[in-house]
Amino acid sequence: MRDRRAVALSRPPNSKGATHSNVLVDGVDSHPSAAPARGRSPTERDRWLGLLQEGIGAGALGVALAFPDAIVASDAMPVLWVDGSYDSREWPLPPGGSTHPRTAGTFTRTLKRMVRETGAWTWVEAFRRCSWLPARLLDDVAPAARGKGWLGPGADADLVVLDPTAVTDVATYLDPARPSTGVRHLLVAGTPVIRDGALLCDAYPGRALRGQH
Repeated sequence: MRDRRAVALSRPPNSKGATHSNVLVDGVDSHPSAAPARGRSPTERDRWLGLLQEGIGAGALGVALAFPDAIVASDAMPVLWVDGSYDSREWPLPPGGSTHPRTAGTFTRTLKRMVRETGAWTWVEAFRRCSWLPARLLDDVAPAARGKGWLGPGADADLVVLDPTAVTDVATYLDPARPSTGVRHLLVAGTPVIRDGALLCDAYPGRALRGQH
């Protein structure tokens, strides 16, 4: 049987596609101007309006995600321990850490809900919302973002390979740092960080995107 996995592919950066995007943080956004964009077909506008009315079964989160070009993002709260320490490079993380489940589950929860469970988005649309659009929002203030969110000559080799039938969040309020499942491979700047579903604890290829004024 063919291995059903999804690889993130997107368009090269073009700020015109993101000038009116809204930022969705943990499902709470939005702005009235994010209603169905002008130029979309009546059928597509009706589909978005239908999703808004139904709320995709998830209240405010579903309504916010139904806006065209709403961006998926999270502030990813730090993990705190009772001894006052925070964050850690130890893996698995030491028990007893406290944070919000969104730290570990924002993106996988969105993929599960919006693509697999509801069919509201295609996989291409999901990667556009989770990768391409967030990067385009930063283009003007953090030039290094211009290499993010797309594949091609000149782009950063940031790649994710996931199992579309299995990707999901599993973090809870009682176990908020539990890592999501279903990600098979992850490369950052061409360096493997997850291989065959296992985190490579000695890989730290990420670099900060710093703003320039």
